[in-house]
Amino acid sequence: MRTGFVEQSGLLSLSPRDVAGWLRMRGFLHIGSVGEYGALFRRTKHDNEQELLLPTSPSTRDFVIRMRQLIEDLSEYEERRSNEVMTDLYMAPFDVVKVRSPDADDYGSIRFSAGIDLHAESKNLLRAAANAAASNIPRRSWRGRSFDEVNDYLGNVRLGQTQIGSFVLNVLSPWDFSSGNQVSLDLSEPSFGRRVTNSLAAALSATERALRKSVVQGAQPIVDSYKSGISSNFCAALARLAAEGDGVDVGLAWSPSAPKDKVVNLSLRREDAAVLTEASVLLASQEAEPNFTIEGLVTLISDPSQKSEGSVIVETVLAGALRKVRMKFTPGDRALIYEAAEGRKWISVQGDLQRQGQRLILENARDIAIITPQETDLDLIS
Repeated sequence: MRTGFVEQSGLLSLSPRDVAGWLRMRGFLHIGSVGEYGALFRRTKHDNEQELLLPTSPSTRDFVIRMRQLIEDLSEYEERRSNEVMTDLYMAPFDVVKVRSPDADDYGSIRFSAGIDLHAESKNLLRAAANAAASNIPRRSWRGRSFDEVNDYLGNVRLGQTQIGSFVLNVLSPWDFSSGNQVSLDLSEPSFGRRVTNSLAAALSATERALRKSVVQGAQPIVDSYKSGISSNFCAALARLAAEGDGVDVGLAWSPSAPKDKVVNLSLRREDAAVLTEASVLLASQEAEPNFTIEGLVTLISDPSQKSEGSVIVETVLAGALRKVRMKFTPGDRALIYEAAEGRKWISVQGDLQRQGQRLILENARDIAIITPQETDLDLIS
């Protein structure tokens, strides 16, 4: 028997259902019941039959004894320490995101600053995937406050132990997590936890494909893949992970309670950080800033028809500099726009600020009103 101490509290925390899923993933088949509270599993390995008795109810008096025996038997069958087997079973309810730093020494330690960055950027990576899962439309960049269900989800993510002989951050994502405000009656719809890891898997796979193309095409293939969940935030996190050490490996292991066949693994080299950083900047520049308010003077009106939309240029102050912003207005706002233009009056308008190269465009313009400007802005716009 392989040695390794397993605490009673740890045994009580194991879910029989999740352990059964893990056993099936390892090739064991359920062959029958033993009494009212036991399930018998069997597999054949190297021409040897291996049997395990799984206790099915934590409320029985011998649950801890039976679960400890199962782990000891598995330790013998798998030729691993019992506490290593226990760790696998503990992580069975989770999709596991593995972030590996190749910087680790023979003892599995890394620099303190590198470890802090590994944790911080792994969280940023998961937040970007969660935002993509929560949004109804793909976004090139995520700004401001996250969705409520994203914050709820991140509050339920856990950290597992690192692996001996390397530094692998095990991020435990509960595959069956659903926010209290987002419970669906459709049982065929994946839980939010699984939607997050599906989103992460899609983005990692798309990044791997885009990086191959970037050898000759630069950052554009990464930018063009934003509909697969790649965002400015996602690229920035990957870039910092790759740059901090000699690259990074990011993989995903599916929960045995809801297994999937798709293998997901992205290996980055340090030099990949440059093109990922460039893609991050480009993606951020192409994403509109929602609910952005500008104040300024109407300087040019294009109004081809009284019955259709018109367009204007508004001179405004952004980051201390005079900028021209193009926007469209509806027939209902026509009288106000002309009043502001003819009387040299300032307007305030809210919309989604979009950057297209050097041009600024305010999309979905709304809440247009004539205002009194601040004196500091009058000095720049006359």
